[in-house]
Amino acid sequence: MAVRTNTNYYSNAIVGTMQLGANVDVHRVDLTPKYVVGLGFERADGAKFRYCQFGASDTNRGVLVAPADVITDGGGSVVDLDNKIWASTQTTAPNGTTIAPNKLGSKYVWITLSNVSKNQLAGGYFITTDDTGEGYTYRIKSNDTTGDVATGVTQIELYEPLVVAVETTTDFSIQACRYSDLVSPSIGITVTASGAAVGVTCAGMSATNYGWIQTRGIVGVLQGATVPVQGQAVMGSTDVSGAVVAVTVDSATGLFNEFKRPIVGYCVDPGDSEGHSVINLMLE
Repeated sequence: MAVRTNTNYYSNAIVGTMQLGANVDVHRVDLTPKYVVGLGFERADGAKFRYCQFGASDTNRGVLVAPADVITDGGGSVVDLDNKIWASTQTTAPNGTTIAPNKLGSKYVWITLSNVSKNQLAGGYFITTDDTGEGYTYRIKSNDTTGDVATGVTQIELYEPLVVAVETTTDFSIQACRYSDLVSPSIGITVTASGAAVGVTCAGMSATNYGWIQTRGIVGVLQGATVPVQGQAVMGSTDVSGAVVAVTVDSATGLFNEFKRPIVGYCVDPGDSEGHSVINLMLE
């Protein structure tokens, strides 16, 4: 597992203008977090940056990165699940705290989910997708290790109280923090979370380091085999991990080739294949 649950920290604060001026070094590399994961700022030239935690492998500078895919791979996302809310009349945690899990106004949800380590889901989102209580998105503050409250059960603590109670019929999805456990998208991945780039690395990162990614503005990005022309839209490459390639259209269908990979920006100055192109990044 790449998420450093013992050192990561998150915030649900409302962010205003960072009072740091030009003192932010976007090329710095931190062994422990200097800022909350996901903290962002916009520079005067319109470029945007986010502070992130990187995953289990080293990541080069100037490449696209995305969150690790699913919890079974050490990430913090869970695909849409049915009937995984734990039916319980229990109202106290093992330490004696009264928590009333799954009830209206409670900040706690108990789910039957195995192999979850402490705070692996922190910073992510608990989303009710169907049936009782559906349609709400809650931010996850923390979680216990599977089995702490009951065998096979994981306790999730939310930042916000439940607007509607959840029960065994409630379907839900858990999405990881977009800026934690980042990796270069794997070659050939098109529709999973690992294919959804969130930014471009500002520096080379060793495994589990902290640092900045750029999410908008002019930036150099590793170039894949299909080199764009100036002004052409670009997307994640299927031949070089972390690279961009030109968006092309299938003449027969009128659809983007590899259309399940989202467009990340457009080319400003094309570079050589396996060099770096300059693009106007448009990820937020």
